[in-house]
Amino acid sequence: MSIKNRIGNQTPTQSSILPYRKSLHKEAVELYEKTGRKAQKWQCTLLKHILAQNKDSLWTHTKFGYSLPRRNGKNEVVAMREMWGLMNSENILHTAHRTTTSHTAWERLLNLLDKAKIEYTSLRATGRERIEIPARRAN
Repeated sequence: MSIKNRIGNQTPTQSSILPYRKSLHKEAVELYEKTGRKAQKWQCTLLKHILAQNKDSLWTHTKFGYSLPRRNGKNEVVAMREMWGLMNSENILHTAHRTTTSHTAWERLLNLLDKAKIEYTSLRATGRERIEIPARRAN
């Protein structure tokens, strides 16, 4: 088997997933895939738990963490979640130890919004980047 064909196992050896009634992950994946990118199965599964809701339509997991090897597509899961949140009027704070890391995430998100042809306004100010989605009008 060549290295190119190896997929590996992205299932965590330990996890603490609470029971939930529904998840909004399909909306997030559909939105992400409008960019021309394809979400991997393990990313969809992770997003399913992240966007899980209980019977009162509240977030099941108010804190969620995961650990995967480097260069495995983890940032795309974060981008999918942030993209969905922006489209659903959430206030999102993306932080990182280095300003360059959060700036790169901001650029990635702008690129995804452009590819999905989603209208937005943004502010480029190192350490204070901002993205806003105009309020959508009901027809």
